[in-house]
Parts: sequence; C-alpha cells; structure tokens
Amino acid sequence: MQFDVTTMLLLMAGTCTIASGAMLMEWRKGGEPALAWWSPAFLVIGIGSALTPLRQIGLDVLAIGLSNALTIGGYGGLFAGIASFTGHRKLTALWPLGCIVWLLFWLFSPLSDDVFARIVVQSFSVVVYSAVAGVLLLQMPRANALVKTVGWVFTIRAVFFAVRIAMVSLSGSVLDARLMTGFSFTSVMFEGVLASVLLGYLLLAVGRDRREVSLKRLAETDFLTGIDNRRAFALKARVALALAPRRTNPNTSLLIIDIDNFKRLNDTHGHAFGDEVLQMFAAIVAGHLGPADLFARLGGEEFAVLLPGQNVESATRTANAIRRSFAEAADVIDGRSVKSTVSIGIASAAEAGSLDTLTRLADGALYRAKSGGRNKVIAAEPEAEMSGSQPCSQTRSAAPA
Repeated sequence: MQFDVTTMLLLMAGTCTIASGAMLMEWRKGGEPALAWWSPAFLVIGIGSALTPLRQIGLDVLAIGLSNALTIGGYGGLFAGIASFTGHRKLTALWPLGCIVWLLFWLFSPLSDDVFARIVVQSFSVVVYSAVAGVLLLQMPRANALVKTVGWVFTIRAVFFAVRIAMVSLSGSVLDARLMTGFSFTSVMFEGVLASVLLGYLLLAVGRDRREVSLKRLAETDFLTGIDNRRAFALKARVALALAPRRTNPNTSLLIIDIDNFKRLNDTHGHAFGDEVLQMFAAIVAGHLGPADLFARLGGEEFAVLLPGQNVESATRTANAIRRSFAEAADVIDGRSVKSTVSIGIASAAEAGSLDTLTRLADGALYRAKSGGRNKVIAAEPEAEMSGSQPCSQTRSAAPA
C-alpha cells in the first residue's frame, strides 16, 4: 500500500488540534499552569504539520522553514509544561531555544539546503526537549504511575529521534540516501501521529489527575492553618490505627489540644489577631512532629495530634514540649501581652477499641486539664473518662513550666 504523506500529516494536525482543545477546556476548569503550556503547544504542532504538504506546490518557506519552526516551538511548549508541572518553572524560559536554533540554521546556514542536515537539526531539538522532560518526570518526588508513564514516553521519544539522527548520519556512506530519507520521513510521520494521540491523552489525564488531587486536598485542608481538617484527620487516623498492630512498635497516642481562654483573646484583641495566634500555634506544633504523625484542626481553637509509635509517656513529653513552646511564643505577640497557653489531653490506643473511643478518652483528659487550672498535660484514665467523672486529684499532669 502506498504511503500517503499528506493524509498522515493532516491526521497529525487533526489529533493535535483535538488535544489542544481538550486541554484548553481542562485548563479552564482547574487552572493547571502546565495545561496552559500544553494546549497551545499541541495547536502549534498541528499548524506546523498542516503546513508541511505545501512543499508539493513549491512553498518551501512555509512547508520547511515555518513548519519546522512551529513544530519545534510546539515541542518546546510541551517541555515547558513539563518543567512547570514538576516545579522547575525557571526552565520554562528555555522553550523557544530550539525554535531559535532552527531559524538561525534555516536563514543563515549554507547547509539548510541539505535535507540530512535539516533532519539532524530538527531531531536534535526533539531529543533534548524529550530527554530533559523524561528526566524531570521520572525524578519527580512522589510521582504516581501515570506521571512515570508520561516520563517513559518522553524518554522513548528521545531515543527514537537519537536513532534517527544516527541513521541519517550513516546514509551518505552506508545506506542509500533516497531510501533513508523516505524511511526517516515515514517513520517520523507514524511516530508523530501515535505520539500526538498518546501524549495528548496522557498529558490531559495528568492535568485532570492533578486537579482532582488539588480539589481533594482543598476539601481536606483547614483554610486558615493549612493543616488537615476534621474529615481528613478521621480518615487518616483510622488507617493509622488499623496499621498500628502490624508495626514493630504498635503504641499509638492521641493528643486533643485546646487553646485556653481563646474567646477572651478574640474579644480583647479581635478575630484577626486570634487567627494569627491559631496560625502560629499550628506552626509550633508542626515543628515538634515527625513525618508519620497526624495533625489537624478539629474546629475553632481545638486541635488533634495522632502519634503512631508513641506510648503515653513519650506522648506526654511531646505534649509538654508543645505546651512550653507555645507558652513562650505566645507570651507577647506583636508587642501585646497575650500570655496564651494550651491544655492537652492524652489517650492511648491500647486502651481504646476505636477512634471514637480514643477521642472520647482524650477529650475527657482535656476536660480535666482545663477544669484543673489549664496550661496542663493530662493523660486519660479510662475508668474516669468513660464514667464521666473528672477526679482531678488523681490525674497524671505536668506542672506549668
């Protein structure tokens, strides 16, 4: 069957245009910056592909010069989107480099009339853009399977075009030049159509996945402090408690923390100042926690911390460190005498069969800490908490420092 170059080029232009439109709509939904690069990049590649058949009527300036400039610029746009997506935004400034190199070559190099030289220059840009994009995606921290797949697709593209350069370089001495030129062009057309479909789908999926993750994170994050909210804490805590018996150290403790006299602080200094205190407190607590610990704002001035691997004694030390750090930082804020403190109740998962029970035990201990004078850390006594009594004289507490 005869290979129809024009049909393949127009097919590639169509798939790129469709991909561009889909990414534009996805960008409008979520505002992902990478999609703002990928959408015009695919459109530009599509336009470049659509111009290539004009060579049949002698318009080489459009069919070769402008077409390759647009195509290489589109590849640069795809690379810039990857750089933005992976957090290397400074690299986005490199997107026009390949296009500039091509235009300088086309306009000023005497080799621009040589088809093999043109293939090498065009392919080299694709190799560099694709290879760097692949490395950025494959080395991206916490990259999921979808992101790694895109990384491997870019890596394979880099290898493909590197092989193309090598084969073209051999054409003058080992291979028939005409056969090599036709084969190179044919293979690139097939690769281009497949890549436009595959990369279009994968990059659209990557952008959509990030939007969904962002929406989920937004739904699980406290807007003021940036830590987990009650819903997220409940979900994560249940998982952590279920995994605790399988760990080498199955101890797990829960801290329920309440900022003392917070209403009075708001009434005295204003709600904006109260928000500042909440943000400061969240930052202080985060500084005392490890990567496996869970921290959330339950609502108002109440917070929760789950400490996997810590028994009551260890959790008490952590709680007292938090209490002392906050009391010191909140003594005077912005020149105002605040003297804010926290009360903390502690409960052990060894004494609770569920998160609800664990929370009830820690809440009971917190109640006794506040009713016993505040600025205290008290560990739960299951019989006292479950019975509803608060025998403060029998509590284990840390005297204020």
